[in-house]
Amino acid sequence: MIRGPWARVLVLAFAVGGCSESPVEPVGTRTEFDPPETWSLLWEDVEFCSGRTGSPAGIRWFLVQEFSSPGVLGQWRESREITLRIDVWNDHAVVKHEMLHDLLRGDPHHASPAWADCDLPVGTEG
Repeated sequence: MIRGPWARVLVLAFAVGGCSESPVEPVGTRTEFDPPETWSLLWEDVEFCSGRTGSPAGIRWFLVQEFSSPGVLGQWRESREITLRIDVWNDHAVVKHEMLHDLLRGDPHHASPAWADCDLPVGTEG
């Protein structure tokens, strides 16, 4: 069994694998929420490491119990809606991953070098 920080990286790498072009839908009700003010620092971190700029003001944030594909923790939509699984809603790696999708306006295959520059986990599907 893998333990320690590498275990978390491996779990996240699998879990964010839902960033493909295949439809992954939230299961149940999506609940909109206002992000914590501290997330503005996460946004600044992602802007800095990616070399991209944008405004988080237009993002609508939602929580959901689960997604139709097992292991998916979050989802970015072109309409600037980010849905997070409720059990990881404040996991900074997951939040920053979805923020980077917003700054890149997608990139479901994680082709941009910004993923490595920001040291953010990506799934094997993407």
